[in-house]
Amino acid sequence: MTDTTNSSKVRRRRRFDDQFKRDAVALLRSSGASATEVGAEIGVGPSLLSRWAREFEETDEADRDATNAELRRENLELRKEVAFLKKVSNYFASRQTTSTGL
Repeated sequence: MTDTTNSSKVRRRRRFDDQFKRDAVALLRSSGASATEVGAEIGVGPSLLSRWAREFEETDEADRDATNAELRRENLELRKEVAFLKKVSNYFASRQTTSTGL
């Protein structure tokens, strides 16, 4: 009876840090090459590289949405402050003209 499992061919799962993934996706986007070509160049499969690209695209989009929402809130608050300052300015301008008798 022969042993069909060959322990010398056990593949270890490679782990890639976020910086490597971001660099790989940046290379994919900037090169204009296919995921297959870029993947072969850096030693990862094209499906994995494509998945990283989708994940970072979703993350980037979520970050943009959050930033836009924050900017809208800040813009609204600043508009309210400007309106208030205009009222205060008009109030003091009207008091100044009546107190000087003009």
